Amino acid sequence: MKIELIIKGEYEEDIIKEIAQSLLSSFNAESRITVLDEDPPRDAYSVRRAQYNASRLLTWVLKYRLSVDSYMLGLLDYDAFVEGLNFVFGIANPFYKVALVFTYRLHSTDRGLYKERIKKEVFHEFGHLLGLRHCDNRRCVMSFSNSIFDTDYKSWRYCEKCIVALKQGGIDVNEDAITLKD
Repeated sequence: MKIELIIKGEYEEDIIKEIAQSLLSSFNAESRITVLDEDPPRDAYSVRRAQYNASRLLTWVLKYRLSVDSYMLGLLDYDAFVEGLNFVFGIANPFYKVALVFTYRLHSTDRGLYKERIKKEVFHEFGHLLGLRHCDNRRCVMSFSNSIFDTDYKSWRYCEKCIVALKQGGIDVNEDAITLKD
């Protein structure tokens, strides 16, 4: 499995390294990191909402894909929305194998908490790329986060039910690394 990490925003190097290493060890993958200098297109930003349209950002990021066989996962320090919701922490399109995590609302004065929030949302959106849906187990990373409190409550790991679904989908997972222990 190949993962392309796309970075847009100011992130400390250790955050990017930890996210990349966690994905690599959890899914026996290899990765490539690309830092974007270019700004998103103007039509991706809603002046009325003072937020970016997540779907338009997804389309924009796709043009940076290096390999059609790889998964793309973007970290963008933006506030984003989809129609019908006030905001989203992330968005995924499994068909195109691309997902974005929007870190604007994940910030905290506690640096460790900020890193943990990013990791949770990365593993959540990546789970969608791998075919997982939202999970009823509120501790599972695939549980839907309606607020930052939901994100803080859940783990960054997948529950046993989600691990089984990943394996049934043919995904090579390091169960010891990413299985939620009850």
